[in-house]
Amino acid sequence: MRFMKLQRVFDRMIVKNTTIQNKTKQNKLNSQHIIPSHCISNRKVNDFLKSIIDYKESKESILFSIGCELVRGNINPYLKQFLSEYSFPIVKIENIPCDEFDLLGSTYQYLNSKRENLERGSFYTNYKIAKDFVNDLDFSKNQLILDPACGSGSFLFNSNASSNQIFGVDNDPIAIMIAKFNYFIKFPNGNYPNIFCDDFFNWYLKNKHLLFDYLIGNPPYGANLNLKNINSSHVISGESFSYFIEFGFTLLKDVGIMRYLLPESILNVKKHYDIRKFILNNTNLNKIKKYQTKFAGVMSDLYMLEITNDKNNNDLIFIDNKSTIIPKTIFKSLKNSVITYYNQKDVAIIQKVTDIQGHNLSNSIFALGVVTGNNKEKLFDTPTDNSEPIYSGKEVTKYKLLPPEKHIVFDRNNLQQV
Repeated sequence: MRFMKLQRVFDRMIVKNTTIQNKTKQNKLNSQHIIPSHCISNRKVNDFLKSIIDYKESKESILFSIGCELVRGNINPYLKQFLSEYSFPIVKIENIPCDEFDLLGSTYQYLNSKRENLERGSFYTNYKIAKDFVNDLDFSKNQLILDPACGSGSFLFNSNASSNQIFGVDNDPIAIMIAKFNYFIKFPNGNYPNIFCDDFFNWYLKNKHLLFDYLIGNPPYGANLNLKNINSSHVISGESFSYFIEFGFTLLKDVGIMRYLLPESILNVKKHYDIRKFILNNTNLNKIKKYQTKFAGVMSDLYMLEITNDKNNNDLIFIDNKSTIIPKTIFKSLKNSVITYYNQKDVAIIQKVTDIQGHNLSNSIFALGVVTGNNKEKLFDTPTDNSEPIYSGKEVTKYKLLPPEKHIVFDRNNLQQV
């Protein structure tokens, strides 16, 4: 009885300690603000961000005030219309680094707590990656580009698209405000932007008749989605980026290109077999590129997946420092369709193995090895009269037999077991 009382006390202590640990972890996430160093090119921005973290005003007012300063002097009536949609009080902020690309996006990421960014699955893309995604895209024939999770618009505004070729969607109203500021910074005389504050899947239902030449984006990872508007035929994992791939692909023109920035888990985690199966069976996975740059607050390696409609292409280009052309049949043949980088030698070995017709051992003859009873006396280092080579266990290696080092005179009556 006494033991049971003590056990209950210990159980309560464990529960209480776990609760305290969880609260401590949550408090840390709520209070921790990470400078998005992967997005910042000017070191002065770090000092600027640290200087505004103690402002008492709301993040909306701070961001709106910075944005107004960045577009000061622009008399475009569409900009005036955009600004009139907000009533945030203006905050006096000094030493704004006006020459920093996407200053507003970096500021927003920093003002958010680590927990807020994690819950949204939101980590903005740095300038170099965004530029690499879009610098080879052709916009000379009025091609249209859509970012279905545009955030501050890094991909859109690094492209060579004109103002009327750009479309963006995001469910975060602050991000949309920032994207519109960035739009007017790049296009001072532009029309009102085609940038929409909406849940992408809700927007999709209203606009699935639209088709785009390019779908480019960094969709949220592990975000909490409202699934009532998502009637998926392929995704069962519930992973947010998988839905963005499936539904985004349907908005692609026949000769269009989709490029998404995605975590490494999409390539090899069992949970994401559903979207790998969709990609390998229903699209043309044209290219995979690994980026060495890490995102602040993100541990995973990041990859570009390029997808098109050309289902006649049987190979993909995998870039991981070096480029390798890999037949997609290799990935389809692997358990859970795991996708990984193979060099040319790897590809040759895998193809040689898979090209061999399947067989079994049902009609084979099995035999035990030779047990000499005395290896020192009956195995020789050099050949003798009537001897023959014999393999020992150490010569049996993966995929091949090494040259035998011993020799034996085979006499069944002189051996312990044959």
